[in-house]
Amino acid sequence: MQTRYRNLFTTIQTEGAILPPDLLQRISSGDADLEGLRSEDYHLPGERINEAINRSWLRLQSAWNSFKGASSTRT
Repeated sequence: MQTRYRNLFTTIQTEGAILPPDLLQRISSGDADLEGLRSEDYHLPGERINEAINRSWLRLQSAWNSFKGASSTRT
């Protein structure tokens, strides 16, 4: 028998068991017992995780744009 969960998140749809709804609920609520939610877990003491993610995303976007530009001039 398959267990059906009420959809708690309007922008996330889960399939299978990789990200079960109960785990997403724990992440959303900031469960202190769940590892990987603190900046110290990523060796970023004193820095907000969202800021580090944003900085990395912008750096990767720049690298991707450079790659696209370089590869399009070779064709």
